[in-house]
Amino acid sequence: MSQNPYHVFAQVYDQDVHLEVPRAFFRTLRPLVLAHGAGPPILDLGCGSGLLTEALAATGARVIGLDGSRPMLALARKRCARFGKRVALVHARLERFQVAERAALALACHDVVNHLPSRSVLARVFARVQRALLPGGILVFDTVTEYCFERYWSDNTHLLEGPLGDVVMSCDWDADMQRATVRIISYVRAGRNRFARGETLLHEYFHAEADISRALVGAGFEQVWSRPWSPWRVQDAEAKRLRRLWCAVKPGPGGRPASKRSPAPGFRRLV
Repeated sequence: MSQNPYHVFAQVYDQDVHLEVPRAFFRTLRPLVLAHGAGPPILDLGCGSGLLTEALAATGARVIGLDGSRPMLALARKRCARFGKRVALVHARLERFQVAERAALALACHDVVNHLPSRSVLARVFARVQRALLPGGILVFDTVTEYCFERYWSDNTHLLEGPLGDVVMSCDWDADMQRATVRIISYVRAGRNRFARGETLLHEYFHAEADISRALVGAGFEQVWSRPWSPWRVQDAEAKRLRRLWCAVKPGPGGRPASKRSPAPGFRRLV
């Protein structure tokens, strides 16, 4: 069984829901991205195979993509090669990354924050991001809710099918540890009627709203906003219980307060 889950997962990642979530994330934040323009780079935190990176770069923005998985970054390099030097892809863990040029906008899409295993790691990552942002800079990310883990991860098995191969995801939820575990078995197409089998484990963690807010404020963010969010086309009450979208704003130049206006529609200020 692979120690790094994305050594297995990378081979079949770019299909099914893994395409839908970053597309929806970009659609939701497109006005904010376009307002950013072609100025300082945008940070794509946990960029994975570059699905969001590509969409950001297509607007004319410069993008720095950061990820801890070399196989996923290899996919991102192929996907974003046409953008040349406007896209830089860096192998780095989010709690230890550094950038040569600070950004005005940082984004983390598709459970990136739920991959962080503890409050202390959450605090270190947010502190790194805050230092990598310009004064007045904005961080936006999504998280999975406790309801979603309980309802859709607890003793559930999901089958993802696509042209790259099939993936069986056997999920479980440990309410005491606040940890979700997914056993991933992949069947990668390896020729006519032939498949290569891979197996790995992946963990995700629930972080309470109070813990996220506290970590953001402790990292030096001045404002914290949040709202229910769903990447799915059907925007019913059930769908909006599954995820939250978060936005944190760094103080402006000279430590002056940033604008109190919501950075994007629908957000409610928590701090």
